[in-house]
Amino acid sequence: MKNINLIRLTVLTALLAAVLGYSGKARAAENDQLVFLTCDPAICNFGSTTAAGTAIVDLVVGSVSLQANGLSPLTAERYVVWLSNATFANSVYIGDLPVDGQLPLVTVALPGKDYTLVLITVEANGAVPAAPSARRALSGALAGPPVVAAVPAAAPTAAAVGSFDANTAGPQDAFLSYMPDVCPEGVQTGVGTGLVNFGTGEFSVQISGVDPGAGQKLSLWMLGPNLENPVYIADIPAGGQLQPVFVSLPAATYRYLMITFEAEGAAIPATRGPCALSAIFPNEAVLGTAVVAAPVAVAAPVEAPTEVPTEVPTAEPAVESVVAQTSADTELPVKLPETGAILPDGWAGRGFGLLLLMLGVGLGGSALRRKVRRS
Repeated sequence: MKNINLIRLTVLTALLAAVLGYSGKARAAENDQLVFLTCDPAICNFGSTTAAGTAIVDLVVGSVSLQANGLSPLTAERYVVWLSNATFANSVYIGDLPVDGQLPLVTVALPGKDYTLVLITVEANGAVPAAPSARRALSGALAGPPVVAAVPAAAPTAAAVGSFDANTAGPQDAFLSYMPDVCPEGVQTGVGTGLVNFGTGEFSVQISGVDPGAGQKLSLWMLGPNLENPVYIADIPAGGQLQPVFVSLPAATYRYLMITFEAEGAAIPATRGPCALSAIFPNEAVLGTAVVAAPVAVAAPVEAPTEVPTEVPTAEPAVESVVAQTSADTELPVKLPETGAILPDGWAGRGFGLLLLMLGVGLGGSALRRKVRRS
């Protein structure tokens, strides 16, 4: 009995180590906020009114990355990125914006203040300014510090490996850019972001750096994993910002969001035109009856439990059967997590867990052999 308890403790420790190794890095980006940057006339007062951009902000660790397009050129000045609030007080300097408009990931120490805005201002060249100037080019609203209690609800329901149940999953972010493997005719200088809620059919997009040219317009589409079954969503307005629209998506599997060039003035196109920008979702979105029917198949075997009580009269034989199963090198009664897209930090814990698991299996086999010889 003592050996069995030791084996049980070893196996549980191994499983715990593997789970910690798996989940340590997976939660690293759960506090990211996607922020749309525009020339809001209530805040901004400098430069091009068609400039736009996107930022990804994590207020917990103080990280910011940003892409801006269409900003007016400067000569003896620079653009600076800030985290601020509605009164522009207690603003935190994030960094100077490079001339290409792309600020790589920057992490700064944030004082314990409430930040509601990502702000891009025009500043004189030289030292780091103490506060943002009154010349504001772009701004975007933050949701504020994340609520810890709401974090676990962010994970989508997994329907299968590499896909998720789009009937119940929440909004999905999409980053639109030039993807030569998907649309080699695309616009290399274009960029944008989209927000898609498959379950409600809601779509919103903000793009910049794409000029459709005379006699053409830009249209938004959803496509399958192999660019099949394109579904027309809406035309993109001239400013590049598509406010939320609702479209009834047919039951299918979706993977790509695409913006195409179409003839201006035409009705809803039957087929998509040349690609301008595209985005790929990390997992395939399965929408329709194929996902809903899966739980019904799992619940089919109902009559089997009638024989179970006769086979397991007491608690202790059940423990021995678990040990025999592990010592016979068969599958554990509790499965380890699927690997998925594991980052390197997770492998240390999984390796340690597997080492302890092998130790437990070896001890289990030795204990059973000694017990059999004594009996």
